[in-house]
Amino acid sequence: MAAIRVFVPTFRRASLLARALASLRAQSFGDWIGYVHNDAPDDPAPGRLVASFGDTRLRLIAHERNLGPVATFNRGFQESAGQEPFFAVLEDDNTWDPRFLETLHTALLRHPDASLAWCNQRIWFEGADGVWTDSGASVHPEPADDGSNVPPADAAQRVEWGDYRQATGALTANGAMLLRRNGPETLVTPDIPFTGMEAFRERLLPSPFLFLPHSLATYSRTRTTARAADGHAWGAVQTLLLGSFVRHAAMDAHDRKAFWRHLRSQRPPPTNLALHAAWSCEGCGALLADANPGDWLRYAKTWLGRPAGAWAGVRARARHPDWWAASNDATARRFSESSVRSGRKPAI
Repeated sequence: MAAIRVFVPTFRRASLLARALASLRAQSFGDWIGYVHNDAPDDPAPGRLVASFGDTRLRLIAHERNLGPVATFNRGFQESAGQEPFFAVLEDDNTWDPRFLETLHTALLRHPDASLAWCNQRIWFEGADGVWTDSGASVHPEPADDGSNVPPADAAQRVEWGDYRQATGALTANGAMLLRRNGPETLVTPDIPFTGMEAFRERLLPSPFLFLPHSLATYSRTRTTARAADGHAWGAVQTLLLGSFVRHAAMDAHDRKAFWRHLRSQRPPPTNLALHAAWSCEGCGALLADANPGDWLRYAKTWLGRPAGAWAGVRARARHPDWWAASNDATARRFSESSVRSGRKPAI
């Protein structure tokens, strides 16, 4: 059995898949096995590409029918349960630095209680001519070069559950993380918009996490993507994520004010989500006390200008009870674990 299983989902992007697999085969850590999941049954290109490498570590899984991105990812995570000790996702539009697997694997070995490690990502753009350009920017600030030459694995930062950014999204990134598989735990999400999948799955994973601030992977902005979700559905997902976060965060008055400041600091500020959740999600009504006139004005403008989207947010819990149940249960577990470690009493 290999040390790391690499899940490579692909759909009609053979040229991008070639880049991704080349970066996998160039890894300094070679004890991996890669499963390429082709979600276009009538497309022979991924099979030809895998065969052309002649690398016995690469296996092709040809889906009998098109599953779509969420079901494809769920299948990859489900099939990994109880198999190789570590698991990584290499999306067909991303690439890894040759040190990626070695560095994250080393970090997890040094921190045996961490469930995953993820790294910073360099942002690249795909032009109309198919040429890739380095934006010169990263998803997170890069570490300052002080001449100390600290190895990336030694710079790992421990991250506990409960960061306010996790209320509406994910800290981690599918294509830039290595997971520790401790058993057959379920990492399958509901059939939600693909854009919300990372945030939902992050709530299925116990903390702590490890963050490596060096960019050892790319974040690719491609011309085609599976992330073009229905805006109303994505707003519903975020409302339920925020609602379940607030319900179990055991926030006091000081915490709620800090949470509102966090929401207002974003561009655009997702304050409408907090008001949607306050009206519709159990345990969130106290959020109303700290909404200011600007929050209410923005909320009123949304109802006047985009009533269908606002209604979708308020009705999210009623329309998607399975999404709410999954988010609520997982979030309760995460805050319970965090409270045990910190000594803070969890919400009931």
